Amino acid sequence: MKHYYFAMWIAVVLMFASCATKKVVDPTIGAWDYTVSGTPNGDYSGTMYIAKEGEMYTGKLTGDTGELNLNDVKIEDGKMTCSFSAQGYELDMEGTFEGETFTGDVLFDAYTKFPVKATKKTQD
Repeated sequence: MKHYYFAMWIAVVLMFASCATKKVVDPTIGAWDYTVSGTPNGDYSGTMYIAKEGEMYTGKLTGDTGELNLNDVKIEDGKMTCSFSAQGYELDMEGTFEGETFTGDVLFDAYTKFPVKATKKTQD
């Protein structure tokens, strides 16, 4: 009889466990400390924010130059492409998320690009 109750208890626990839904966390969402290196005006640093609204990604860059909205943010298989306007120029950014890092380039034109690196900020 003891085995019957133990088996029932296990079945109930497994039933409740299977009903629990796991929320899949997108590792690209959050705040990232970034640096764009080697521009004619020096390096730029700040925070890149990535969010997801429904199926669409949004983002912005903040730093000494203010706040810049990221446009047409696309993230697929850890690769991101987007564009933004800075100092009257339309720039593209592309790169790859790997764990807690993002590496890529800010593209000025077909021949000029500046490396960008970011590290995900930890939640306090």
